[in-house]
This record gives sequence, structure tokens and C-alpha cells, in this order.
Amino acid sequence: MTRKINDVSENQSEIKTELSAAKTSLENPAKKQTPEYFTASLSSTFTSVGTVPFKNIIDIAAGSGYNKNTGVYTAPTDGLYFFSLYILKKRDSNYVQTSIHHDSKQIAYCHDNNYGGTYSSRHPGFRNVACSATVFMRKGETIYVKNASSSSGLHPGAYTGLTGFRVLET
Repeated sequence: MTRKINDVSENQSEIKTELSAAKTSLENPAKKQTPEYFTASLSSTFTSVGTVPFKNIIDIAAGSGYNKNTGVYTAPTDGLYFFSLYILKKRDSNYVQTSIHHDSKQIAYCHDNNYGGTYSSRHPGFRNVACSATVFMRKGETIYVKNASSSSGLHPGAYTGLTGFRVLET
């Protein structure tokens, strides 16, 4: 019980620090923010376990922290960021288990299980799933998408992709 109370207290302390930094940034409107965003999609079907490299850049800000070769986004500045993952499951895949990670911590989970339920049993075709997360990041911290299932076929092109942008620089 004491450990849980300490964990809650620690989380509250982190939230207070992040809110204080955001408030300071809002109170200083003279600070010009440079755009930071990207949208990238799969260039081919992805069935491996591990980090998903979205190699097809749809739009990206100059100097963005997204690396299309590794699939890893590195925050160029401290700030509040938003990420959205959208997936089209291949017709012959039974399920999708994919997540967004902030450094090594899973912060959002996309899951579709074609098993169970009358509708999915009769209609196992292409299916969409999506998840998103808003997260405070320090400069140098990373975001990446991890596919947890080797039998999940992620459909390529604009059907499956990752979008990210900085909401507020602190």
C-alpha cells in the first residue's frame, strides 16, 4: 500500500512539473515555435515482430526528428506531443497487436482480434484499428511503434501510418 501511495505521489509531482513548464511557455508568447510534425506510412506489408519503420514520408517539417529508416521519432525539444497510429489489418491476418512506445514504456495499444463474436467470425476481411497518445517529452526522448505479433499483416500504403506533431514547445 505504501508503494502505491509513493507511486501516486511521484506521478503527481511529475504532472506538476510538466504543467508548470507548459504554463511558463504559455506565459511567454514571444517565444516563436518552429513547426514540428510528420506523417509517414508503410512502404510494404509488415509482418515482423519489432519496431515498425514507416518509410513512406507523406509530409514532414524540415529538420523533423522522425527517422524513416529506423521508424524512431526523437524529440528535438522539450514539449507536449501528440501521436496517432492507424492500421489496416491484412485480410488473411487473424489479429493485430501493435503499440506506441515512449522510450521503453508502452503508452497506447492497438488491438483487433478477429476471433470471437458473431460478426468477426463471419467477416474476417480487412479491418481498421487506431490508437493515439499525448505525451510530454524531453529533448532526446523517443517514440516508436512496435508490432507484437508475427502473424499480424499490416497493410501498406496510406492504409497504415503514424502521424506525430508537437502541440506545445516548453
